[in-house]
Amino acid sequence: MSILRTKCLSTKLTDEEYATLEDMAGDQTLSAWARAVLRHAAAPTPVELVILAELLARRTILLNLHFALVSGGHADNGCEALSS
Repeated sequence: MSILRTKCLSTKLTDEEYATLEDMAGDQTLSAWARAVLRHAAAPTPVELVILAELLARRTILLNLHFALVSGGHADNGCEALSS
């Protein structure tokens, strides 16, 4: 049973861009290939989410370090309380 699709999404392409996408689609129709690519781009994989989380965590650490140094404080690793 075929799925009834009622919404349309379109874009304008140059002849060269269209030919490139046709080549990338291979044996699939261009619309089926484009639909699959758009759906994949809209739903990140778990690995992509983990990489994003790691990058954001590192960004937070660097921003906190930068703020501490600019504020006249010193950068420590927060382990002094653990060692005493």
